[in-house]
Amino acid sequence: MSLLIHDAFLSPALELLPTLEHYRQDLDYSDAEFLTLGVRRINTYHPSGRSFLQSVRQCEVSDVSLKAYFGACRSRRRLKLAHELNTAVSWQLRVPSDRFAAFPELHGRDILALDGHDIRHGSHEPAALTRRGESKVPDTLTGVFLRDLRTGGARVLTQTHGHQHEWAAVKACPWRDFLWRPEARGTILVIDPVAVDFGFLRGAKFKGASR
Repeated sequence: MSLLIHDAFLSPALELLPTLEHYRQDLDYSDAEFLTLGVRRINTYHPSGRSFLQSVRQCEVSDVSLKAYFGACRSRRRLKLAHELNTAVSWQLRVPSDRFAAFPELHGRDILALDGHDIRHGSHEPAALTRRGESKVPDTLTGVFLRDLRTGGARVLTQTHGHQHEWAAVKACPWRDFLWRPEARGTILVIDPVAVDFGFLRGAKFKGASR
């Protein structure tokens, strides 16, 4: 793992970890190791979690079992922990200068971009037969993210389920999830024109304290 990733992200995240509500101590496969291996997994070219785990075990980076590794990936508590940590880290980001400082009308407002990103299945994902009898790997998932345009920080907003359209997943989120800070007022949401939806935008303005 590069020093830049470790010093800029992983080290601060590990310091925050014990302060989170969903953190647990005294686990054989600790939350700290779960986070560290997760960051390593993202920065590797292994086609599957199994091949990644074999690699870190061979390099003596970790001795976690296959069962514990994939069990943790399916854990609802660890997923909540990851979301909680994502939010905590995003609040700590600071930039040396504010790119919007020249616009006084934007003072005190959070400026967020909203967009989706496909999440590919592992290479071992079995193909399924379509109605036409064609062999096809299941569709990718889509993760939807909020990005703070002042700091560059990103936060997971939601994830599609099955063949759900990402815009339907976005509209299912409670209004509080569209705020970067709980007390924010007049948040500006920058959204792709394809997502223009009068009902949603009206709700965002009057119920979600957004513009």
